[in-house]
Amino acid sequence: ILLATITYTSWVYVHNSAMSGGGVSFDYNDPKVFNAHPLFMLLTFVFMTLGRTAFVHPLNPPPSRRKTLKSLHGLTFLIAIALSSVALWAVWASHDQPHPQGNKYISNLYSLHSWVGIGMFSLMLGNFLIGSGAFGLQLVSPEIRAALMPFHRLLGNVIYYGWGATILLGIQEKEGFQGCDYSSKLTEPDVNPAQHYGDIPEVCRQSHGLGIEVLAVAILVAIASMKDDKVTK
Repeated sequence: ILLATITYTSWVYVHNSAMSGGGVSFDYNDPKVFNAHPLFMLLTFVFMTLGRTAFVHPLNPPPSRRKTLKSLHGLTFLIAIALSSVALWAVWASHDQPHPQGNKYISNLYSLHSWVGIGMFSLMLGNFLIGSGAFGLQLVSPEIRAALMPFHRLLGNVIYYGWGATILLGIQEKEGFQGCDYSSKLTEPDVNPAQHYGDIPEVCRQSHGLGIEVLAVAILVAIASMKDDKVTK
């Protein structure tokens, strides 16, 4: 996950054409405010990973240790909600700015990426409120908590892996504006794409790598979770 963060930083700061001028801004009227959107969504995934793996333990922890892990789990998702809220604000702010050419505006919530992203954010917020009330503050009876736990865990899995998928959708959408296709350079059928690897713009190769890194993290978390489930059953 650290490698993915480094890759993204290079994507933003080294390749100015990859984003809205390179760098990150929190000025509502600065086009670079968009760059805060993928950065904070990736950081959200980082904290979700920490929260998702808080209970991955080789043995069932004692009650005192479990209480600490539960607090860590809730705190990381609270931070994730805050980070993703900033990310949503950033993309909305960038779309509300007139385009330099033609004074046109970008529509909001027009893409599959945005629909899935809003859905995952809503599920995360709802699951956090349920978890905080039922398991953190224990506002319900032990019987209700026991009934809610499978649902809470299932929804947590949907949110985590759905978030990773949303990041991949966002990368794919951004690549559509970056001109990753090298078809204009082909003079014959592309029977050996490997020999044209260098024709893929470097910024696209970096975004491909970022997506693969995010996917790898999700796979490793899935493997770790399976091991934990097997041990603690």
